[in-house]
Amino acid sequence: MQISVFVLATGLVAGMTGGALAQHVGDTVIEAPPPRVLEVSPDETMRMERYVREETDVPVIEEHMTLRPGSVLPDGVPLRVFAKDSELARFAYFVSVDNKIVIADPRTRTVVRIIDKKS
Repeated sequence: MQISVFVLATGLVAGMTGGALAQHVGDTVIEAPPPRVLEVSPDETMRMERYVREETDVPVIEEHMTLRPGSVLPDGVPLRVFAKDSELARFAYFVSVDNKIVIADPRTRTVVRIIDKKS
């Protein structure tokens, strides 16, 4: 009975940590930090949309794929970084075949925001 309570409690604690990974080395527990996720403010979202609408040579990806925040883009998907001198330079983007602006972290290729592109 005590063992099953311990296993249940351990599972609850692991579930509450948000997926953080831990490694046991002897009596020491080493926890990996959670993955870094870039945050996009509402103001940045508006500036991104405006920037992409004004851009004349926007990469449009013809490949159909399931896109949602948190998904990792395949290596073959080209990303364009926002202007280097811009506050948005920490983000990259492309336009999907269904006219969505896909914002990603260029280091991890993780989708952080999807914006409807208004013409």
